[in-house]
Amino acid sequence: MTQPQCACGQPVNGTAICGACEADLAAALNTVTGWLAAALDDAVSRQARFGGGGRRGAETALPYDERASAAAGALRNELAGWVRVLAERERT
Repeated sequence: MTQPQCACGQPVNGTAICGACEADLAAALNTVTGWLAAALDDAVSRQARFGGGGRRGAETALPYDERASAAAGALRNELAGWVRVLAERERT
C-alpha cells in the first residue's frame, strides 16, 4: 500500500496537505484576509480613492463599484472552492 501524498508529491501522514504547502496556504490566506479583502470592501462601497482625481462626469455614480463587487465575488468563490477541495481530501 502506498503512503498518501500531498498535491506537491510529498508524503502526508493523516492530513490533506504537507507542512510546507500548509504554510504556503496559510501565508496566502493571511495576505488575502489582511489587506485585499478590506481593500475590496472599500472599493465595492466606493470608499476607496484611486488615481489623481479629475473631472466628474455628468452621470450620477452608482453607490457601489460593479467591478470591485465582481472581484470580491470571484475571490469568495475561489476560496470556497479550495475549502471544499481540502475538506474532501481530508475525508478521503
